[in-house]
Amino acid sequence: PVWEVERRAIRSRYKLNEAVPWKSVKAPAGVDPRAFEIPRIIRLLREKTKGATVRQKFLELDRDSNGWISRQEFEEFFTDMHLRMDPELLILLMDHYDTDHDGKIKYSELAEALS
Repeated sequence: PVWEVERRAIRSRYKLNEAVPWKSVKAPAGVDPRAFEIPRIIRLLREKTKGATVRQKFLELDRDSNGWISRQEFEEFFTDMHLRMDPELLILLMDHYDTDHDGKIKYSELAEALS
């Protein structure tokens, strides 16, 4: 699928693989430091949605109520919060939540990531 090809290309460009620790504070040599903005963005997301249940967060993101969060919905969420996201960083962040890498964030994936 197109999503998987794009995801792999971006991870390759940042020299990331599945073993790269997302919670690293400093990017290792040869790795684009923008990729390591993800933990900071995740903390910011948690702060912006503090007090909401995982279900409430999911419903806010799933604007068309189809049971999953698309890349477009994910991007619109950041736009609504007035956070301008680098498109490649947005894909890496979505990749963090989309654990089965199908281009959609399901409730179970979000719940697992936020637990």
